[in-house]
Amino acid sequence: MKKYTSILLSIMLVLGCAAMAFAVPADIPADTTAAIAKGGTRVTIDGDVRVRGRMFSNVTDFNSDVRSSGDNSLYDSRVRLGVTAQVTPNTMGRILLESGSTNADGYTWGSVAGTAKGTLTAGDYKAPVQILEAWIQHKGSGLLGVPAFIKAGHMPVRVSNGLFYSHTYLGDDAILVGVEPVKGLNLIFHTLQLAEGSDFRSDDTTVYGVIGSYAVNKNSTIGFDATYVDAQNSFAGLTGPDLHLWNFGVNAKTNISGFGLAADIAIQTGKVDDTGGADIKMKGWAAKLDADYTFDPVKVGVGFGYGSGDDSTSTNYKTFATSQDVALHYTWVYERWTPNAAGKVNGGLQNTWYVTAKASADLTKEVYADLSVWYLRAAKAYYGDLLSGITTSSKNIGIEVDANIKYKLDKGLTYFVEAGYLFAGKFWDDAVRGGAKADDAYAVRHGVQLSF
Repeated sequence: MKKYTSILLSIMLVLGCAAMAFAVPADIPADTTAAIAKGGTRVTIDGDVRVRGRMFSNVTDFNSDVRSSGDNSLYDSRVRLGVTAQVTPNTMGRILLESGSTNADGYTWGSVAGTAKGTLTAGDYKAPVQILEAWIQHKGSGLLGVPAFIKAGHMPVRVSNGLFYSHTYLGDDAILVGVEPVKGLNLIFHTLQLAEGSDFRSDDTTVYGVIGSYAVNKNSTIGFDATYVDAQNSFAGLTGPDLHLWNFGVNAKTNISGFGLAADIAIQTGKVDDTGGADIKMKGWAAKLDADYTFDPVKVGVGFGYGSGDDSTSTNYKTFATSQDVALHYTWVYERWTPNAAGKVNGGLQNTWYVTAKASADLTKEVYADLSVWYLRAAKAYYGDLLSGITTSSKNIGIEVDANIKYKLDKGLTYFVEAGYLFAGKFWDDAVRGGAKADDAYAVRHGVQLSF
């Protein structure tokens, strides 16, 4: 069996080269054992060690004749060590340490000169460690008389399904208050501090909102969210304007006899004022629809997504405004590593629409694999947004093929390969090549991770 598994891994690697609730919990193995601290406190220790290698080509300039920041090969590592303390049945806290800088989840091999002496004065250094999570949670019935909780600190955060807002990579400073007024209905009220600026001036970026979900039955859920973003003297990197943005979302999902259906839509309103001219009205919107069917061990699915965009005639900000982490949102190459059609790297579903077909399966007890094909087009023949952009002669972003494989080598030990190839469309000829033909872009990454 191992012989055939090795052959399968090789095939997938060659092919590769050619995303809940509001607060996201840590991935702790189910069989983790706990230590009992003083006073009966239950303390659980978890973590992981990860080593990865990656190779990218043409992901920034779509030009194979020029080596740039979009062409690289490197290895990186990450270490996580978490402690979860269940002090009482109602009160708990969590601390999660992670190697890397403030805005990265790991460290690149050889990126620090180090302390080595002699002829080769490089290497021999320690990797930095940062606080990834630090929060306290208390729950119970209390004065409200219904199940409720309060959670405060630094934590992974996502609004509904993350179409508008997803910060699960490094997290935010947040306060959450949740309540279940009737069985099946959950409401979470939140405030997030995204930027403090100077603590004696009105130059902060703060988010307020509510998220609701209702379990119609054990297989069907409907939800909504309303989010207000107040950015004072700060909008899209500009100093001076104020952003007052409202995002309203509704979502639903169901699964009946192996058939799954999920829908998500968000619309935006609000304005940017203090611009020195007329106010800018926010009018973006986005929607997703996914369907899948499972016949063990295979799951197949199709999907459609649309995110609005601006063009040269826009007088309002029609690009769907997002706040996304530096992580995979839908395609492995486009948008994750290349800019999207709104000119934003990791910007999410902006000035883009797609149709996709997917398949995934547990090929063996140890091997999982998935494959997806994406047809991508710009919503508007425009590269950028209202603030700046370039009119393009084509909306054709291209066709992307993505593959992913995970091989369980041992308990907690997994080898993985992530790969994608974007057959670049004519949209990029004008967007980044000045009219010249754009070259295809690809990215492949593999690694091994031990979780405990």
